[in-house]
Amino acid sequence: MTIPAEAAIKARVRLRCDGADTSLLPDADLDNYLDDAVSRLNEINARLMLSQLTTVADQQDYQIVGGGASLTGYLGVEDVLYDQSSTGWLADEFPALWNLGMYGSLSEGISVFDNPSLVEIHGIKSRKYSDAFSGEWTVVDKSGGTYIRLIGAPGVGDDIVPYFWWQERTLTDMEDRLEQKLIDLCAAYCLQSIGSRLEMHPEVSFGGFKGRSAGNHAIKRGEKLERKTEGRLFRP
Repeated sequence: MTIPAEAAIKARVRLRCDGADTSLLPDADLDNYLDDAVSRLNEINARLMLSQLTTVADQQDYQIVGGGASLTGYLGVEDVLYDQSSTGWLADEFPALWNLGMYGSLSEGISVFDNPSLVEIHGIKSRKYSDAFSGEWTVVDKSGGTYIRLIGAPGVGDDIVPYFWWQERTLTDMEDRLEQKLIDLCAAYCLQSIGSRLEMHPEVSFGGFKGRSAGNHAIKRGEKLERKTEGRLFRP
């Protein structure tokens, strides 16, 4: 599931900021801080994706961005599971390993309590695959786009080489599990902005304080919320 519409997210951000109206938090500022929160969330916790390329004998470079090979929201490559010898046996086995969470926790919906052997299987397969690949790789940019370069060209064609890459989220495709974190991060930026504005308006009350005290209090709240939310985002 994805998060609610943008208007609903903004309303919850204002609520998180003690119901701040447009005199303290103009709509344009809220728009900018929401964009900043989405960008920061992607910096800390981008989405890990699995794709694969098919080898061509003696070919090193494989296009992943540009032309007809674009990866939507591409941020960078995390890992390429490549060995110069044949890796065709991955085609059937690797998707099952991905589903068991080789690059993260066990998949949602799998009860480790009810299926303790899954933990052992997960560990064995992870070690097996991690130890299996000695091939080197790098990412290169050319005029036509971005490529994965397999160092030591594959000796055979039609083999599957899985690779992991980071994808940038947008507000419209963000998972609902990140909804509160996004709201909190945006609210943190907004509170700091509200605090700066309040310091110039000593007659205004906010959050049970007035004037400079209100401004200082809002800034500290925002800074604390920012640290706390980023800490939650860094956890797997």
